[in-house]
Amino acid sequence: MQRFVENIEKTIASSPITLSSNIQKQFGPDNETVYLKGSLLFINFSVLEIAIFATKSHNAISIDKYRFHFMVSAVLSKDGL
Repeated sequence: MQRFVENIEKTIASSPITLSSNIQKQFGPDNETVYLKGSLLFINFSVLEIAIFATKSHNAISIDKYRFHFMVSAVLSKDGL
């Protein structure tokens, strides 16, 4: 499960369109579950909020619940882009 989270963090960190990210991680007591929640700020100042609940079973990871909320920046909305 730790590697799953590390891969997500590496992907976000290496993205050229991501200005910053704030991802909180909560691992289950058996390290078989993880809840990720946070936001990503992109170079056009839009924001993506994420929430992911994943479980590990038989060496496979399953994303059981997720939520994504993309918000266009006011600058983009004002300019009509």
